[in-house]
Amino acid sequence: MILSFLQGGFDWIARTRLGEVAKKVTLVSVSPMPFNCRIQTFGKAVNVQEFEEKYDVACVPQKNIDLVPPFLPFR
Repeated sequence: MILSFLQGGFDWIARTRLGEVAKKVTLVSVSPMPFNCRIQTFGKAVNVQEFEEKYDVACVPQKNIDLVPPFLPFR
């Protein structure tokens, strides 16, 4: 299983890069990002603006959604 917090196109990029291996793994993507930050000092510090309370999970193949660990906060 490969889990990503990237949004938009993660599954497409992963399948393109992994080739045949992508057919053997479950790809999971979480949306939105778990928190929203603003840069305070570039490369050193950020201010957390808000934490998300609800997440959507995308899973490829969809039939493997039950394999996503239930202890993850977005599950």
